[in-house]
Amino acid sequence: MVSNKRNYLVTKMKYSLKEIKEKTPDKPLSYYPFWRKWMAKLSFYGVYIVVNVLNIKNPTILSWLMIVLAYISIIFIFYNDIYLNLVGILLLWLSYFLDLMDGKVARLLNRTDKNNKWIGKFLDWNYHVPTISILFFILGVKYYLYSNNIAILIISAFLMLLHLYKTYLSLLFSIWQKEVLMENDTNFEKRIEHNSKKNLSKIYVLYEYFLRYFMDSTDLIFTITVIIISSWIVSMEILKYYLIFQFLIHTSIFIFSFYDKYKQIIYYKYYKNT
Repeated sequence: MVSNKRNYLVTKMKYSLKEIKEKTPDKPLSYYPFWRKWMAKLSFYGVYIVVNVLNIKNPTILSWLMIVLAYISIIFIFYNDIYLNLVGILLLWLSYFLDLMDGKVARLLNRTDKNNKWIGKFLDWNYHVPTISILFFILGVKYYLYSNNIAILIISAFLMLLHLYKTYLSLLFSIWQKEVLMENDTNFEKRIEHNSKKNLSKIYVLYEYFLRYFMDSTDLIFTITVIIISSWIVSMEILKYYLIFQFLIHTSIFIFSFYDKYKQIIYYKYYKNT
Protein backbone atom coordinates (compact mmCIF):
# COMPACT_ATOMS: atom_id res chain seq x y z
CA MET A 1 0.00 0.00 0.00
CA VAL A 2 2.84 2.37 0.96
CA SER A 3 4.69 1.45 -2.25
CA ASN A 4 1.59 2.24 -4.37
CA LYS A 5 1.20 5.58 -2.62
CA ARG A 6 4.86 6.42 -3.25
CA ASN A 7 4.52 5.54 -6.95
CA TYR A 8 1.38 7.68 -7.18
CA LEU A 9 3.20 10.65 -5.64
CA VAL A 10 6.13 10.23 -8.00
CA THR A 11 3.74 10.12 -10.96
CA LYS A 12 1.92 13.27 -9.90
CA MET A 13 4.97 15.27 -8.78
CA LYS A 14 5.80 18.46 -10.68
CA TYR A 15 9.40 19.55 -11.19
CA SER A 16 10.68 23.09 -11.64
CA LEU A 17 13.25 23.85 -14.31
CA LYS A 18 15.83 24.62 -11.61
CA GLU A 19 15.16 21.29 -9.93
CA ILE A 20 15.51 19.45 -13.24
CA LYS A 21 18.90 21.05 -13.90
CA GLU A 22 20.11 20.21 -10.38
CA LYS A 23 18.90 16.61 -10.42
CA THR A 24 20.04 15.82 -13.96
CA PRO A 25 23.61 17.10 -14.16
CA ASP A 26 24.72 17.06 -17.76
CA LYS A 27 28.17 16.92 -19.30
CA PRO A 28 29.80 20.38 -19.48
CA LEU A 29 28.93 22.29 -22.64
CA SER A 30 32.61 22.21 -23.60
CA TYR A 31 32.16 18.46 -24.14
CA TYR A 32 29.71 19.05 -26.99
CA PRO A 33 30.70 20.20 -30.48
CA PHE A 34 29.13 23.46 -31.66
CA TRP A 35 26.04 21.92 -33.30
CA ARG A 36 25.06 19.98 -30.17
CA LYS A 37 25.49 22.75 -27.58
CA TRP A 38 22.12 24.45 -28.20
CA MET A 39 20.32 21.10 -28.20
CA ALA A 40 21.94 20.17 -24.88
CA LYS A 41 20.67 23.44 -23.38
CA LEU A 42 17.16 22.95 -24.77
CA SER A 43 16.99 19.35 -23.53
CA PHE A 44 16.29 20.57 -19.97
CA TYR A 45 13.21 22.40 -21.24
CA GLY A 46 12.28 19.27 -23.16
CA VAL A 47 12.45 17.23 -19.95
CA TYR A 48 10.26 19.83 -18.23
CA ILE A 49 7.58 19.47 -20.92
CA VAL A 50 7.82 15.67 -21.10
CA VAL A 51 7.55 15.12 -17.34
CA ASN A 52 5.24 17.96 -16.26
CA VAL A 53 3.04 18.61 -19.29
CA LEU A 54 2.93 15.30 -21.14
CA ASN A 55 3.21 13.39 -17.85
CA ILE A 56 5.60 10.79 -19.33
CA LYS A 57 7.36 9.19 -16.36
CA ASN A 58 9.08 6.33 -18.14
CA PRO A 59 12.38 7.18 -19.89
CA THR A 60 12.19 3.95 -21.88
CA ILE A 61 9.25 5.41 -23.82
CA LEU A 62 11.53 8.22 -25.00
CA SER A 63 14.23 5.70 -25.93
CA TRP A 64 11.82 3.64 -28.03
CA LEU A 65 10.39 6.77 -29.66
CA MET A 66 13.95 7.87 -30.44
CA ILE A 67 14.62 4.61 -32.32
CA VAL A 68 11.28 4.66 -34.17
CA LEU A 69 11.79 8.27 -35.34
CA ALA A 70 15.35 7.50 -36.48
CA TYR A 71 14.25 4.58 -38.65
CA ILE A 72 11.29 6.51 -40.06
CA SER A 73 13.69 9.33 -40.94
CA ILE A 74 15.74 6.87 -43.03
CA ILE A 75 12.66 6.16 -45.17
CA PHE A 76 12.11 9.87 -45.86
CA ILE A 77 15.80 10.43 -46.64
CA PHE A 78 15.75 7.55 -49.14
CA TYR A 79 13.23 9.28 -51.44
CA ASN A 80 14.50 11.48 -54.25
CA ASP A 81 12.58 14.52 -53.06
CA ILE A 82 14.13 17.47 -51.27
CA TYR A 83 11.07 18.14 -49.10
CA LEU A 84 10.79 14.53 -47.97
CA ASN A 85 14.54 14.57 -47.29
CA LEU A 86 14.11 17.67 -45.11
CA VAL A 87 11.32 15.94 -43.16
CA GLY A 88 13.66 12.97 -42.68
CA ILE A 89 16.43 15.25 -41.42
CA LEU A 90 14.06 16.93 -38.95
CA LEU A 91 12.95 13.52 -37.64
CA LEU A 92 16.59 12.45 -37.31
CA TRP A 93 17.46 15.56 -35.30
CA LEU A 94 14.35 15.09 -33.16
CA SER A 95 15.40 11.52 -32.42
CA TYR A 96 18.77 12.79 -31.17
CA PHE A 97 16.98 15.41 -29.05
CA LEU A 98 15.05 12.56 -27.40
CA ASP A 99 18.37 10.78 -26.87
CA LEU A 100 19.56 13.82 -24.89
CA MET A 101 16.42 13.68 -22.74
CA ASP A 102 15.88 10.01 -21.85
CA GLY A 103 18.92 9.85 -19.54
CA LYS A 104 17.90 13.08 -17.81
CA VAL A 105 14.38 11.78 -17.23
CA ALA A 106 15.83 8.56 -15.77
CA ARG A 107 18.07 10.49 -13.36
CA LEU A 108 15.26 12.87 -12.43
CA LEU A 109 12.95 10.00 -11.50
CA ASN A 110 15.73 7.94 -9.87
CA ARG A 111 15.43 5.15 -12.45
CA THR A 112 19.17 4.61 -12.58
CA ASP A 113 19.47 1.13 -11.09
CA LYS A 114 21.61 -1.41 -12.92
CA ASN A 115 18.70 -3.01 -14.80
CA ASN A 116 17.32 0.30 -16.10
CA LYS A 117 20.82 1.42 -17.09
CA TRP A 118 21.32 -1.69 -19.21
CA ILE A 119 17.90 -1.25 -20.84
CA GLY A 120 18.95 2.28 -21.78
CA LYS A 121 22.33 1.12 -23.09
CA PHE A 122 20.74 -1.68 -25.11
CA LEU A 123 18.34 0.75 -26.77
CA ASP A 124 21.17 3.23 -27.40
CA TRP A 125 23.23 0.52 -29.12
CA ASN A 126 20.28 -0.10 -31.43
CA TYR A 127 20.02 3.59 -32.28
CA HIS A 128 23.27 5.44 -32.97
CA VAL A 129 25.41 3.00 -34.92
CA PRO A 130 22.70 1.08 -36.87
CA THR A 131 21.01 4.35 -37.93
CA ILE A 132 24.20 5.87 -39.32
CA SER A 133 25.30 2.57 -40.88
CA ILE A 134 22.03 2.27 -42.79
CA LEU A 135 22.23 5.94 -43.82
CA PHE A 136 25.64 5.31 -45.37
CA PHE A 137 24.08 2.62 -47.54
CA ILE A 138 21.04 4.80 -48.32
CA LEU A 139 23.33 7.57 -49.59
CA GLY A 140 25.02 4.98 -51.80
CA VAL A 141 21.68 3.83 -53.16
CA LYS A 142 20.62 7.43 -53.84
CA TYR A 143 23.79 8.05 -55.81
CA TYR A 144 23.45 4.74 -57.66
CA LEU A 145 19.91 5.66 -58.76
CA TYR A 146 21.27 9.00 -59.94
CA SER A 147 24.41 7.79 -61.75
CA ASN A 148 24.10 4.00 -62.10
CA ASN A 149 27.57 3.79 -60.48
CA ILE A 150 27.79 0.29 -58.97
CA ALA A 151 31.23 0.95 -57.44
CA ILE A 152 29.85 3.61 -55.06
CA LEU A 153 26.97 1.30 -54.13
CA ILE A 154 29.49 -1.42 -53.19
CA ILE A 155 31.59 1.09 -51.23
CA SER A 156 28.52 2.28 -49.29
CA ALA A 157 27.55 -1.32 -48.46
CA PHE A 158 31.08 -2.08 -47.26
CA LEU A 159 31.11 1.18 -45.27
CA MET A 160 27.85 0.19 -43.58
CA LEU A 161 29.28 -3.19 -42.53
CA LEU A 162 32.61 -1.66 -41.48
CA HIS A 163 30.87 0.92 -39.27
CA LEU A 164 28.89 -1.85 -37.57
CA TYR A 165 31.89 -4.17 -37.16
CA LYS A 166 34.10 -1.38 -35.79
CA THR A 167 31.58 -0.84 -33.00
CA TYR A 168 31.30 -4.58 -32.38
CA LEU A 169 35.10 -4.76 -32.07
CA SER A 170 35.11 -1.90 -29.54
CA LEU A 171 32.37 -3.63 -27.55
CA LEU A 172 34.34 -6.89 -27.42
CA PHE A 173 37.45 -5.02 -26.32
CA SER A 174 35.48 -3.25 -23.55
CA ILE A 175 34.23 -6.62 -22.30
CA TRP A 176 37.80 -7.97 -22.34
CA GLN A 177 39.03 -4.95 -20.37
CA LYS A 178 36.35 -5.46 -17.72
CA GLU A 179 37.27 -9.12 -17.35
CA VAL A 180 40.91 -8.12 -16.96
CA LEU A 181 40.14 -5.43 -14.41
CA MET A 182 38.00 -7.87 -12.43
CA GLU A 183 41.24 -9.61 -11.49
CA ASN A 184 42.04 -6.55 -9.34
CA ASP A 185 45.30 -5.96 -11.12
CA THR A 186 45.55 -2.27 -10.23
CA ASN A 187 48.97 -1.85 -11.81
CA PHE A 188 47.68 -3.13 -15.12
CA GLU A 189 44.64 -0.87 -14.90
CA LYS A 190 46.94 2.15 -14.53
CA ARG A 191 49.12 0.96 -17.40
CA ILE A 192 46.11 0.47 -19.69
CA GLU A 193 44.80 3.92 -18.75
CA HIS A 194 48.22 5.46 -19.37
CA ASN A 195 48.59 3.74 -22.76
CA SER A 196 45.08 4.78 -23.82
CA LYS A 197 45.67 8.43 -22.87
CA LYS A 198 49.02 8.38 -24.63
CA ASN A 199 47.46 7.03 -27.83
CA LEU A 200 44.49 9.39 -27.64
CA SER A 201 46.66 12.45 -27.05
CA LYS A 202 48.35 11.86 -30.41
CA ILE A 203 45.14 12.29 -32.37
CA TYR A 204 42.97 14.24 -29.89
CA VAL A 205 43.19 17.64 -31.63
CA LEU A 206 42.67 16.06 -35.05
CA TYR A 207 39.69 14.09 -33.73
CA GLU A 208 38.11 16.92 -31.75
CA TYR A 209 38.09 19.46 -34.58
CA PHE A 210 37.82 17.28 -37.66
CA LEU A 211 37.57 13.48 -37.43
CA ARG A 212 34.65 13.37 -35.01
CA TYR A 213 32.35 14.74 -37.73
CA PHE A 214 33.20 11.73 -39.88
CA MET A 215 33.50 9.03 -37.18
CA ASP A 216 31.28 9.69 -34.18
CA SER A 217 27.83 8.22 -34.80
CA THR A 218 26.11 11.22 -33.21
CA ASP A 219 28.17 13.90 -34.96
CA LEU A 220 27.61 12.08 -38.25
CA ILE A 221 23.98 13.22 -37.97
CA PHE A 222 25.21 16.79 -38.52
CA THR A 223 27.63 15.83 -41.30
CA ILE A 224 25.07 13.75 -43.19
CA THR A 225 22.57 16.61 -42.88
CA VAL A 226 25.05 18.96 -44.54
CA ILE A 227 25.85 16.40 -47.26
CA ILE A 228 22.18 15.73 -48.12
CA ILE A 229 21.31 19.43 -48.33
CA SER A 230 24.48 20.12 -50.36
CA SER A 231 23.63 17.31 -52.77
CA TRP A 232 20.40 19.15 -53.63
CA ILE A 233 21.86 22.68 -53.71
CA VAL A 234 25.21 21.95 -55.40
CA SER A 235 25.37 18.52 -57.02
CA MET A 236 24.61 14.85 -56.35
CA GLU A 237 28.31 14.21 -57.05
CA ILE A 238 28.93 15.34 -53.46
CA LEU A 239 27.50 12.00 -52.31
CA LYS A 240 30.15 10.12 -54.27
CA TYR A 241 33.10 12.08 -52.86
CA TYR A 242 31.67 11.96 -49.34
CA LEU A 243 31.25 8.18 -49.39
CA ILE A 244 34.74 7.63 -50.82
CA PHE A 245 36.22 9.90 -48.14
CA GLN A 246 34.26 8.12 -45.41
CA PHE A 247 35.43 4.77 -46.74
CA LEU A 248 39.08 5.87 -46.57
CA ILE A 249 38.69 7.40 -43.09
CA HIS A 250 36.86 4.42 -41.59
CA THR A 251 39.17 1.85 -43.14
CA SER A 252 42.26 3.69 -41.86
CA ILE A 253 40.85 4.16 -38.36
CA PHE A 254 39.68 0.56 -38.25
CA ILE A 255 43.19 -0.73 -39.06
CA PHE A 256 44.72 1.63 -36.47
CA SER A 257 42.11 0.72 -33.84
CA PHE A 258 42.42 -3.01 -34.47
CA TYR A 259 46.22 -2.85 -34.18
CA ASP A 260 46.06 -0.71 -31.02
CA LYS A 261 43.64 -3.08 -29.28
CA TYR A 262 45.59 -6.15 -30.38
CA LYS A 263 48.79 -4.53 -29.06
CA GLN A 264 47.17 -3.92 -25.65
CA ILE A 265 46.03 -7.55 -25.41
CA ILE A 266 49.54 -8.78 -26.32
CA TYR A 267 51.01 -6.29 -23.85
CA TYR A 268 48.80 -7.73 -21.12
CA LYS A 269 49.90 -11.27 -21.98
CA TYR A 270 53.55 -10.20 -21.78
CA TYR A 271 52.96 -8.28 -18.54
CA LYS A 272 51.23 -11.26 -16.87
CA ASN A 273 54.10 -13.55 -17.79
CA THR A 274 56.80 -11.30 -16.37
